[in-house]
Amino acid sequence: MIKLSQELPKKAGGKAQRLAELYQAGFSVPCGVVVLPNEEITQCAIEAGLQECQAHTYAVRSSFALEDGESHSFAGIFESETEVPKQQLTEAVKRVRASADTERAKQYGSLANVTISSDCMSVVIQEMVVADIYGVCFTKAPNEQDQMLISVSKHHEGVTGGENSETHKLARVGGTLHPIYALVRDAALNIERLFGAPQDIEYAIQDIDGSPVLVVLQSRPITS
Repeated sequence: MIKLSQELPKKAGGKAQRLAELYQAGFSVPCGVVVLPNEEITQCAIEAGLQECQAHTYAVRSSFALEDGESHSFAGIFESETEVPKQQLTEAVKRVRASADTERAKQYGSLANVTISSDCMSVVIQEMVVADIYGVCFTKAPNEQDQMLISVSKHHEGVTGGENSETHKLARVGGTLHPIYALVRDAALNIERLFGAPQDIEYAIQDIDGSPVLVVLQSRPITS
């Protein structure tokens, strides 16, 4: 088990590696660890790994080798679990790993010409972020390269599921923006520069001592 604040090996998978890069570049990323493929996981090991984290509940997500890559996002293929109490994390990790062996995953792998197996699956455990705003940002809008798309919601499930969310189109440069949109745009463009390609970014905005702080939940290249 490796902390996201450390340098990660390739087998940690795409999602974990990108989160680690964001952390090392100075972006706010939820505290967490990566369980590597075939690593035996116990409650004691989880609690030791999460000592620096303060949350009562956690998000448990897949991090397959090619996940969140330039060719394939694997969006919706593997299981994710949210609001998992610490004492239930061991079983949640097992369920997320096992989702690599489902028929859905096998079919996606066949179409993408990729071998998918739970033996190659890493799992990311991160603090659940309690925020005032959740959102998704595409740093370049389809067919409008000078624009970006930002969706916002007061509920995490709303913005990721496309329900109860508002979508706005913003100029990538210039214009007068609401401070929250300016915060998102600036962060999104910096993340795009970090990875060198247009990004699909999931984020949350927390109020810390009266100031909005953007937390990056994940970032991946925009794929068609």
